[in-house]
Amino acid sequence: MLPREEGWGYNNGQPDIWEKADTGKGRMFINTISDAYQADELPQFYRGIIADPMGLGKTLTMIALVSTDVDTGFNPRDMVDHNKIYTSATLVIMPPPLLGSWEEQISEHVADGSLMCRRHHGQTKSASLDELDHVDIVLTTYHTVSTEFRSESFSGKSILFQVCWRRIVLDEARWAVTGTPIYNRLGGLVPLLNFIRVNPYDDPQRFDTDISQFWKSGQDQTAIQRLQRLSSCLLLRRAKGITDLPPRRDFLLSVQVTHEERAVYDRLREQTINKVDEALNRDHEASEARGYVNVVQQIESLRLFCNLGLQYHSRPEITLGSSDWSKVAQSIFNSQIEMQSMICTQCAFIVDVGESLLDDATTYREQLYFSCSRIICAECLSDNRRSGQKPVCGHRPTCPAANVFIGGTVVEKLSDLVHHQTEPQPNLASLPSKIEALIKDLKTVPSSIKW
Repeated sequence: MLPREEGWGYNNGQPDIWEKADTGKGRMFINTISDAYQADELPQFYRGIIADPMGLGKTLTMIALVSTDVDTGFNPRDMVDHNKIYTSATLVIMPPPLLGSWEEQISEHVADGSLMCRRHHGQTKSASLDELDHVDIVLTTYHTVSTEFRSESFSGKSILFQVCWRRIVLDEARWAVTGTPIYNRLGGLVPLLNFIRVNPYDDPQRFDTDISQFWKSGQDQTAIQRLQRLSSCLLLRRAKGITDLPPRRDFLLSVQVTHEERAVYDRLREQTINKVDEALNRDHEASEARGYVNVVQQIESLRLFCNLGLQYHSRPEITLGSSDWSKVAQSIFNSQIEMQSMICTQCAFIVDVGESLLDDATTYREQLYFSCSRIICAECLSDNRRSGQKPVCGHRPTCPAANVFIGGTVVEKLSDLVHHQTEPQPNLASLPSKIEALIKDLKTVPSSIKW
């Protein structure tokens, strides 16, 4: 990471995307991915992507990088552009649940007083630049950045946009930290390349010309070789084999349910079988898809009942008028996307939870979900809006549709169940059998064992 932050590799003899060569025509800069060349020198590049698998300490690695600023004595006053305000602090942007994890890692692994860290989130936002004095790391969330960028009340006032940061780190996502840089297609890497501004592959068209087109035309090996070459210059990805991690062990434990839980489960199971039969016997395609939606709901009921037992509250069967669909679409979409990937009706792109790679837990990407279970992905939906084209599912008439967002959680679904009870439920003091079994098992584990 330190050599990467020193600029292009040709400045220190390291292999990189660009190399320089002195020729009879003068100094030329050669693209090692495509072999293209140019006489103009490139803007400097100091950024990269950490793509270690989960569990190898990406957070600790970034903390170590920030710690080097103490030894190197980085001084923002040394920056040449005096029209800008510089800070020696590193800005780290992440989903809200990771704020505590970063603070815990800093507290555990950094000597007291060595690195000063503060949050810029919720009630702990910094109001003035003076508050950044002697601060090394500022932790914030994607939602906070988005809100302060778009809000007129913060225009020109948020410290996030008043200063030039020493570095910017995207956790789960000018250091980007992600264990999964590519999900469904090569283009999934482009947003990361665009953020770190790696010339020339921050331009999607150039990435497509130099890499993706070879894949599409059947020249797989050329595409792979070029992508590997590009990745080796930008990505730090260490295999789990380099560390001595204990092997993973999975244990399947049977849970003995109560007679009351078994009776209710059998009733739900019978209802699910009936819904499957009804869906298979429908003739019209759209009608069959609507039946499928209720099958998904019934399967979800079985899964939730296994966890919640008698405390599970069933929901009424879904009606699919346009107004009703908007109320239940997100919940049904959550269930379907958990069980299988979905394919965009317009571009055939595979839509799954991986698409939320760079998204905050509170700002998911918007898709359009039809009651016939067809979907239009975020990119196509955006294109439709720009062109004024009305999105359709392919049925006549078009089925009811609603905006949905990738990333809905089980907590959201459980809270939804609370508001859709079909009948008053008894006040149950006992825990579900599965939860009781889990707690009993946890109590057998010595407190010295690290999870």
